[in-house]
Amino acid sequence: MKTTPLRTIERLSLASLLFVFGCLGLSKADAANILFVVNSPDTTDPTAPSNANDLEVATRLRSQGHTVTVADDQDPALGDLFAGKDLILISSSVGSGNQPLNSLSISTLRAGRIPIVNYEPGLYDELLFQRENTFGNAGGHTSLAISAANQSHPLAAGKSGTIDIVDPGNSAVVSSSALPYTVGTNAIIIATNATAGVDEGHICIWAYEKGSHLADDNTVVLGRRVAFFYNATTPPATYNTNATALFDAAIAWALQPPQNLPILVLFRSPPAQNAAPDAPITVELEDGSSKQVNTNSISLSLNGTAAAPTM
Repeated sequence: MKTTPLRTIERLSLASLLFVFGCLGLSKADAANILFVVNSPDTTDPTAPSNANDLEVATRLRSQGHTVTVADDQDPALGDLFAGKDLILISSSVGSGNQPLNSLSISTLRAGRIPIVNYEPGLYDELLFQRENTFGNAGGHTSLAISAANQSHPLAAGKSGTIDIVDPGNSAVVSSSALPYTVGTNAIIIATNATAGVDEGHICIWAYEKGSHLADDNTVVLGRRVAFFYNATTPPATYNTNATALFDAAIAWALQPPQNLPILVLFRSPPAQNAAPDAPITVELEDGSSKQVNTNSISLSLNGTAAAPTM
C-alpha cells in the first residue's frame, strides 16, 4: 500500500514573497492503512479493541484486506500514530474529552490531510462537523431516512427512502447531530434519523468533500470527512446488511481520491491578503484530482511589473 505523504513542490523566494506549494501523492489501492481510535485496546491482545462492537468493526475491516492499527484515545503518543495512515476512524467508545484525542481533534485532525470517518458525536464540534456541542446518541433506533437530494451519492450505498438498519425485533444506538444543527453550507447530508419518537430530525450521516468548508463555512478541509451513525454501545451482530453497506460506503468514499477537484490555493499568512513591508506571504497549493503543477503557468507581479522568482 502506497501512502500519501506531504510533498513540498516548489519554494519561491522573492523579497516579501514566499510561496510554498504542498502536494499529496494520490495513490490508493483497495486495501488501506487505517488507524482505529477506541477507548482502549484489549488487555491480552493489544491489536484488538476491548469493546465488542469495536472488535466487530475492526474484524470487518481486516476481512476486507485493510491493515487496522488500534489506538487508545489516551495514548500520549496518539498523534505520532497518524503518520503513514490512509484513514483515521474514530469510534464512539472514545471519551470525547479524553486527552490527547480531544486537543488533537481541534488541531491536527481538524486541519489535517488524512481522511476521517468519525462516529463519536461528542467530537462533532471539535472536528467542526457541527457548530453545536450537543448531539444525539439514543437507543431504540430501527431506521434511517436517506436524503432524496443525495440518494445517488456513493455514501448512500444505493439506498433510498426509509431503510431499516436492524433486523425485526432489534434496535440500535445511533450517533447523530444536534437539533437544530449548523453543519455548514458545504455539508453533504446523506441520512436522518427516522425512528418515530427517537431523536427525530437529527442528521446521522453527513460528509465534507476535500477542498470544501467545514461547519463554520470558513475552514477548508484538506481530506474527506464523514460523520457516521454507528455507536459502539450497540451490541455486536445488531446492525443489518443495510447498515454495514452504508459503513462500507463511508470507508470507501473517504479513502477514494476526489474526481475533478481543482488544485486549491490556500493563503496561510498573513490572514488577510495584505502584508506588512518585507513580511513573508505564504501560499500553499493542495493537489486536487491532479498532483502536478505546471510551474510555467505561475505568474507573479510586483507593483504591476512581472517578477521572476527563483524556483
